[in-house]
Amino acid sequence: MELAGAFAELARFVLRDEFRSIRPEDARVILLEAGPRILPPFHPELSAKAVTQLGELGVAVRAGARVTSINERGVELGDERIETATVVWAAGVAASPIARSLDAQGRVLVNEDLSLPGHPEAFAIGDLVHFEQDGKPVPGVSQVAMQGGSLVAHTIKRTLAAKPRGKFRYFDKGIMATIGRSRAVAQPFGFRLSGFLAWEAWLVVHIWYLIGFRNRAIVIFEWFWAYWTYKRGARLITLGAPGTGASASPVRSAASRPPREPVKDDQAAE
Repeated sequence: MELAGAFAELARFVLRDEFRSIRPEDARVILLEAGPRILPPFHPELSAKAVTQLGELGVAVRAGARVTSINERGVELGDERIETATVVWAAGVAASPIARSLDAQGRVLVNEDLSLPGHPEAFAIGDLVHFEQDGKPVPGVSQVAMQGGSLVAHTIKRTLAAKPRGKFRYFDKGIMATIGRSRAVAQPFGFRLSGFLAWEAWLVVHIWYLIGFRNRAIVIFEWFWAYWTYKRGARLITLGAPGTGASASPVRSAASRPPREPVKDDQAAE
């Protein structure tokens, strides 16, 4: 969902004036979700608001769309085909190499202290781990990894001091997801936020967890500059159509080129 929003913003705003004969803002971004709705960990109300905000960016969201095949010509959804040359797969398909070395089919099962079964000297944390709490697996988000890392550090210190180990208990501070500029959804401590307020909350949380005042100041300045200017350093060098012998032509900035003319059907795209 976040990636789809980023693509739409990149095409509509960042790259909008970077070409002479094509219009990046006309690019279609389609988000396919096999489940009944996007963002299943969130409240259904927030999932619906995320779809609305994606729609404002021009992203078409299709839930219940299970991809059955992908090739160089597009994506197949059973008997339906979506023609495209660009496909981004944002779902896991196999266990990581270290998990496979532990004979794990996906995530690694761990004990209550996050140690590996039969190996109290080895630990696993983060989204590599399958850990159930109150009958449900904990989500694979950063705060789970941070809390798990803190517990493991204390566990190692306690083990070296011959003290009993503690048990991992995940404290859910809430979840957030950004959709684009001034667009986000957040569910902190049971509250439901969306839009600009959720986006501001996301910024504050991420800046808060940065180490050092200098890092925070630099990030605040860079985000502020990017917010007001849409400058992300996006510059491309395009080539002529294959077989035409056209040479590489660097893309000029909007200020240094004449106004764009309407694209004709027979005009070669850059």
